[in-house]
Amino acid sequence: MGSSAQANGNVYTPHVAAKQAALMSKAGAHSLKSFNRQKGIVEVITQKGKNVQVVNLEQRTCSCGKWEIFKYLCSHVLSVCAKLSLNNWQYINKCYSIVDYCATWSSEFFPISHKAYWPQSPSIRLLPNSDLKRDKKGRPRSTRLRNGMDIKEGKSGNRCGICGERGHNRSTCPSKPRRIDI
Repeated sequence: MGSSAQANGNVYTPHVAAKQAALMSKAGAHSLKSFNRQKGIVEVITQKGKNVQVVNLEQRTCSCGKWEIFKYLCSHVLSVCAKLSLNNWQYINKCYSIVDYCATWSSEFFPISHKAYWPQSPSIRLLPNSDLKRDKKGRPRSTRLRNGMDIKEGKSGNRCGICGERGHNRSTCPSKPRRIDI
């Protein structure tokens, strides 16, 4: 795919080219309020007028943060480049270039053989760490210190499933029928 894209004269990956084309239509609706042309600082008002973003071309930053995160231009920077007649492709990170994309996948990969054919290493022996082993079974006891905020309001103890009284449960119920052994 990379070699055919280079043969067609593409410089950047199709992913970035599609993203830039989609964002270019959105950038046309933005307007520039004020800017410092020498330093490349521009204030961009979004199409709905609700947001104001500051673009700094010299430091390659936009206040929306998308340019720094994704390493390709957001609609605000595209709007600035269009208004100032700048080539927007110069501000895209080189990791999206077809040359770097091909270089990423140019090295050889070899499949891993079946585990039975792996070489044995007698010198390395893995032993479990006995300090990390738990001695007791069951859930570990909580070390949290409970205070008055842990008590729920309106709740006055357990309710028995047999008699419905509060203060005890099924196993400690006084009216529980007892088993008589003969």
